Amino acid sequence: MKETKVDYSPVSMKIDPNTELLIVSLPEKYVGHFQQDPLTFIRENFDAEKLALENREYGFDSFDVEFRTTKGNVLAKYDRHGEMVSTYQQFKNVPLPDNVRLHLMQQYRNGRVVANKHIVTSKEWNIEKDFYRIKIKDGDKTRRLRVESSASGIVLVSN
Repeated sequence: MKETKVDYSPVSMKIDPNTELLIVSLPEKYVGHFQQDPLTFIRENFDAEKLALENREYGFDSFDVEFRTTKGNVLAKYDRHGEMVSTYQQFKNVPLPDNVRLHLMQQYRNGRVVANKHIVTSKEWNIEKDFYRIKIKDGDKTRRLRVESSASGIVLVSN
């Protein structure tokens, strides 16, 4: 019986020079893991510094990385060293937080949520804006709302 040597080599973070594209699969531990807290997921599972280092010959001043799921995406901007500059997150038809659902049920008793988007922006790793765009059907009326949820309560920004 002959021995076989197996070497493990991590996935290359080298950008394809023809397409200027890199696709990396980041497996979730469970469905919705990424969507639950995208910034933490990215910090724990993606090495932007390695990406910047392996592609330094291209002389990028900055680069964008898009993380996609079936429910939405996160566009992350990094500087040339692989440090997070900002993110834009958008997820569609997500479960609304309890305080937002309760507020909607109180304000629109006969209405039903037919669609929503959860939008979050951040600078570096700190969230700057966090709100929901919600479409409600109430009989023959359609309402579009922007709802911000914070520790101090619900803020209905627009009707």
